[in-house]
Amino acid sequence: TARPFDCEEDAIDAILHGRIHPGDAVFIRYEGPRGSGMPEMFYTGEAICSDPALASSVALITDGRFSGASRGAAIGHVSPEAASGGPIGLIEEGDIINIDIPNAKITLEVSDEVLAERKAKYAAPSSAMSALKPPQAAPSHWWKRAISLNWTWRPAAWRSPV
Repeated sequence: TARPFDCEEDAIDAILHGRIHPGDAVFIRYEGPRGSGMPEMFYTGEAICSDPALASSVALITDGRFSGASRGAAIGHVSPEAASGGPIGLIEEGDIINIDIPNAKITLEVSDEVLAERKAKYAAPSSAMSALKPPQAAPSHWWKRAISLNWTWRPAAWRSPV
């Protein structure tokens, strides 16, 4: 059963307060590069894995990212992301989800008509991330160092291209 959340904090709150149950598929959307800048979803995965009943039966699916430290059914980098109008933004509470890990396939068990209706009504929320720009002041020592390392500017944080 789909349990969609529009940010990681809301998902963690639901997990820690017992609103997520075995068999649920927790979707965290708007955490991709255009959404919130693609922070790591480590804490949500750890919250799920801290409960033995959830650790073996709850999937975590996001347009955000995971590190190599993630455990359990953690599916990240879902693309296109919700902030770009991707299908993860059309998932609603209670939708039936089938996950086929060996074949790398997630199926939303909703009719094409219902999906078309949802897509027609869908509008991604505006993101504060789109307003961020690289610093415009004179380059600092750290800015020059980042450029010399071939780092790239991305909203919310510096990240190495490697």
